[in-house]
Amino acid sequence: MIVPSQANAYVIFETLNDRGKDLSASDLLKNHLFGRADDRIEEVQSKWNQMLGILEAHGGDDIVITYIRQLWSATREVAREKELFAKIKEKIVTPQQAVDFAGELLDRANHYSAMLNPAHSLWKEHGAEAQSIIESLNTLKVERYRPAMLALLSSFQAKELVAAMRVILNGSVRYLIAIGAGGGTLEAAWSDVARKVAAKEVASAAAFAKEMQKIVPNDEVFRSAFRTARISKGFIARYLLTSLERFAKGEKDCELVPNSDVAAVNLEHVLPENPGENWKEVHPDIAAAFSRRIGNQVLLSAKKNSELGNQSFAAKREVLAASEFLLTKEVGNTAAWGPTEIDQRQEKLAAMAVDVWLFKA
Repeated sequence: MIVPSQANAYVIFETLNDRGKDLSASDLLKNHLFGRADDRIEEVQSKWNQMLGILEAHGGDDIVITYIRQLWSATREVAREKELFAKIKEKIVTPQQAVDFAGELLDRANHYSAMLNPAHSLWKEHGAEAQSIIESLNTLKVERYRPAMLALLSSFQAKELVAAMRVILNGSVRYLIAIGAGGGTLEAAWSDVARKVAAKEVASAAAFAKEMQKIVPNDEVFRSAFRTARISKGFIARYLLTSLERFAKGEKDCELVPNSDVAAVNLEHVLPENPGENWKEVHPDIAAAFSRRIGNQVLLSAKKNSELGNQSFAAKREVLAASEFLLTKEVGNTAAWGPTEIDQRQEKLAAMAVDVWLFKA
């Protein structure tokens, strides 16, 4: 099919695609920007390809779409993935708008890449604390905060930036424990504060924390949720217990720099989920209810963990008591282990958690 110009070709392509096989969201967005660029298409192509070059190390089409959607949420309005193409199609309609948006995508891509990589050179500029916060967030595999982080990296400097990043980390942990991974409500809150940061309505870490106080669980709610928290994902339990262990040892910044070396440090469920013959006194329903409670999990070397298996508590006690981890040693020094002891230990951990993941506005 012969058309008058390259821009017309993209319009024809988009029309035909409506009647045929779905393309990826990335293809559709690219096609729209190229089609609206008109005689400035080479500028848009260049910026788009450079943006892809920055993000390609982190994945394919999915990461590109997530980045564009979260940038759009940080600068304009919250958009679900299914809505994104329609919103961009509605707002980006002239060659200048296409060029400007492509430039924006390129300019912010390095910041987004840094959020996905704690070893990124950007964190060397901001210091070890900022790098540790990013490592912790990546360990927890949370991402709803990213619109806010995009705004902070463009607007905050030095100590204010790092302090606001700590608000993100501690707020994310509190939300994760008290409410869950978060959905539209959480992302809308982070996106809303991102736009306020960009508009200079929120210009300090304290103001940022005050804004997020609307959705981050307070001390009472967080402590109450932590008392009964069941953690089924090992990477989350390991991060929580490592941070609490560091707090017990009196270390500063204990919520940072999680130990992610699974080969060196593993999790032991003191009361097994399937207790078997060695735990005859524990009903299977009780084991199922309490085995994944954070109060029933301890840090232990991977070798020792594999050796313990489903042994009785009497057999485990000696190994636990000899551990270098203070919180694990305390369990080993307990006379018996069951629901009462798990509740008591988790009550103590919950009180510590309020101080570890401090949130003050």
